[in-house]
This record gives sequence, structure tokens and C-alpha cells, in this order.
Amino acid sequence: MLQFFHHVETSCDPPVYPLNGVLHGEDFTLGGTIHFSCDEGFLLRGSTESTCLPSGHWSGRAPECVAIRCEPPIPPVSGSVLPQKTEYNYHESVEFRCTSGYTLEAGSGKRQCLEDGTWGGSEPQCQRKTLSGLVNTVFIL
Repeated sequence: MLQFFHHVETSCDPPVYPLNGVLHGEDFTLGGTIHFSCDEGFLLRGSTESTCLPSGHWSGRAPECVAIRCEPPIPPVSGSVLPQKTEYNYHESVEFRCTSGYTLEAGSGKRQCLEDGTWGGSEPQCQRKTLSGLVNTVFIL
């Protein structure tokens, strides 16, 4: 008895690139693995790699790249944050101002949204201005 085996090379269609991301690798054949990464300012949500399965589909769910954002920083007592927004993007900066009669004495006057979603620098503090340098003079008549 003579048997013939027909070998069919299984491959996967090119995967969907994550928006704001990059696909690394070109092996779309059975068992081939590709890797994903995100552009600067974005975090990868999902798996960093995917493998071509015998079904012709890629393993796992397609990853997505989400923008890195920071919550609004807390303004100092007797101060404000500029610009005021509901969220800030990676690398975005804010400035702190003190209200009239106060001055920035401690912390950072400017802070930047970092890649981990936190603010760089230290929390600013506004202090009441003092009238230093004035000499109390008493007049005796």
C-alpha cells in the first residue's frame, strides 16, 4: 500500500499593529513569534508577544498601546496649578503659582508628567510673605 502525505505549510495573516505601537518580527509561519512595543509616551496593555498557532491564528489577544497620563497635581495651599486640566499627558508640564501675599518657598515651581504616570519634582508650598529687612523705629517725643 502506497501512502502520500500532503504537507501544507500553515501560516498566519500579518497581525494588526497596535495603534501607537510597533511590531517586531516577520515570521508568520507556524510557531513563529512576533513581539510588540509601544511608542514613547504609551504603555503596552496585553502580551508583548504572540505565536502563530496551527489554526492559522495568533495566540492571545492583540495588545493595545494606551497613552501615559497623570492625574491633576494637588495645588499648594494658597496657590494654583497652570494649566488646569482634568488629565495631563506624558512629558506635559505644569507650573505652580502662589496667590498674592504668598511666595513659593519649598518644592518645585514646575513639575513634569513622568513615564510611570507620576509627577516629577516635589510638592510645592506657598508661604506668607514676610516684611524682612524693616527696622522697627520708636520715636520718643
